[in-house]
Amino acid sequence: RQFVAQSLRWADILRYRGEVGEAEEVFNSILEICNENEEVRVYKDVALQHIGKLHFDLGEYKEALQFFEQALSIRKTKKDPSLI
Repeated sequence: RQFVAQSLRWADILRYRGEVGEAEEVFNSILEICNENEEVRVYKDVALQHIGKLHFDLGEYKEALQFFEQALSIRKTKKDPSLI
């Protein structure tokens, strides 16, 4: 869990530094880990949201929306209104 949480932070730092390709690689790695490991799957919606932000920053709004919608779908199943 700690690795995934720190990796999300690292990818966000890369995004802010303008290292978009590297940030996207880290985010995609996190998604793979979340899909393969039940223990860290709770971070999948966060990873999707951050990838959406990356695409939004790049002006890729259609792609961003797809990631935001996936994150929202997961968050609705968590039944925590603060996440929505």
